[in-house]
Formats: sequence, C-alpha cells, structure tokens
Amino acid sequence: VSAVGVSQLRFEVTDTDPQRAATLATVWAEKAAEWIEFNYGLGGFAAMLDAQIVQTQQNYAEAQSALETFLAEDQTPVLQSRVSAQTDTYSCLEKRVIAASALDKRLDELKEKLTESDDPVTLSDVLLLASIRQDIDTLETCGSAGVILQSPSPTLFNGISSTQGLTVITSLNENLQQRIANSQQDQETLQKKILKLKVELEQLNYRFNEYVRERDQAKLLYTQLTYQQSVMESILQQSGRVADVSIEAVAPETATLPKPLANTAVAGMLGLILGSLGALGVNWWKKVETST
Repeated sequence: VSAVGVSQLRFEVTDTDPQRAATLATVWAEKAAEWIEFNYGLGGFAAMLDAQIVQTQQNYAEAQSALETFLAEDQTPVLQSRVSAQTDTYSCLEKRVIAASALDKRLDELKEKLTESDDPVTLSDVLLLASIRQDIDTLETCGSAGVILQSPSPTLFNGISSTQGLTVITSLNENLQQRIANSQQDQETLQKKILKLKVELEQLNYRFNEYVRERDQAKLLYTQLTYQQSVMESILQQSGRVADVSIEAVAPETATLPKPLANTAVAGMLGLILGSLGALGVNWWKKVETST
C-alpha cells in the first residue's frame, strides 16, 4: 500500500497469476473503502444518530408517562392543606398562650390589691375579676370559630369578700397555668406533625422535579439530535461517501519474471547455515561419547 497525494491510497499485489493479483488488489481496495466508510464515514454516523433519536423518543415517552402517573396520584394538595390547617392551629395555640399569660399577669396585679379579710371586694374589682373570667372562657375557642362576647356581669362575684376573691384568683391562676401547659404540649405535638408533613412535601417536590428534569432532558437531547440529523442529511446529499474505489485493478500484460540469481544466493546462504549447524551438532555428539 502506498499513498498518492493526500486523499488516495494505491493497493499493489504481486502474484504468479496476473489476474489473481488484480482480483486481490480490487477486493482489498473495496474492503478498505468499506472499513473507512464504516469508521469515518457520515453514513455510519447518520445511522447511529437515527438509533439515538429512536431511543431518545422512547426515553421522553417514558418520562412523560411517569410524570403523568405521578401527577394523577400526587398528594401534594392534600398535604399542603393539612400543613396549612395545622399551622393555623399552632398559631392559635401560640396566641392562646400569650393571652393566657397576659390574663395571669392581670390576676396577679389584682391579687396584690386584695388582702385576706371579710371586707367585700369593691365594685371595680368585681367588674375586673368578672372581665378576666370572661376572657378566660373565650380562650376555649380557636381558629375561625365565632366568639359571643357578653358584658361582664357585676353580680357574678357580687358581695364576695377579699378572702373569697383571693381564693377565686388562685383558682383562676391554676386554671390558666394548666391551659398554658396544655397549649404548649399541643404545640410540641403539632410541631412534630408539621415537620413530618413538610418532609413528605419536600420528597414529593423532589420527585416531581426529577420527573420534569428527566422529561426536559430527553426533549432537549431529541431537539439536538434531530438538528444534527438534518445537518448530516444535508452534508450527505452534497458530498456522499468519504471513501470509495476510484478504479479497479488491472492485470499486467506480462507476469513477473523469476529472479534465479537472487534465488540461488538465498539457497546458498541457507545451505551454508544448515551445514554449519550440522557440523557443530556432530562435533558435540563425539565429545559426549568420548566423555562417557
């Protein structure tokens, strides 16, 4: 094989049969062209592109189907609704704790004004105690439930003594402390539930984003491959194959003459080598017998 310029190869075969030499040269040239076309030709690359496009279409269809199945079974709206409802309840409990603490402080302030005695509680303190009691009752409602407020009745604690008033205040203090403790415990429980729901939501959002990403990647790859395919088709239409047999081999008119001088020289050299080896072998064998 020899190069002719920068774009051609020449196959030359020597054989005792001129026609067989020409046939061998032609066959080898055709095989070489096929190998070059397969490994470096645009046709093979175009076929590979076609297979990749089919695979990409299948990947896109599978990703789209998986996304649709996920959306059909998606529990995100339900979980979001539950998170919203429980978050509202948590906020309500937080407001309840703040309100109960404020009422507890008002009771302490009223308690400081009273001393243990049989003297009746003043009307203003009775109204204040009745107002606090009503505010405590409203702590039971939470969220969007309606609250019916009524003016504190002065007869609720009318005529009680200071000692009785202190007893009522102590009882209300204990009631408020219990409500605060219960509300804080409910807050801790809700906080764990809300955290769990948010983790589930994040997992669902991650799965959704993964399905969308896989589908979009398949779509993008399909777009790129189809563009490459259109470019490749245009190139193939213009240039065709990258390797082909330009002309078939022609058998020479006369066979190659034998070279008797060269053949004799080669035979003589081979005979000399074989003779030398034989002499060395005989000499070695005699020495072995003498030694024995």
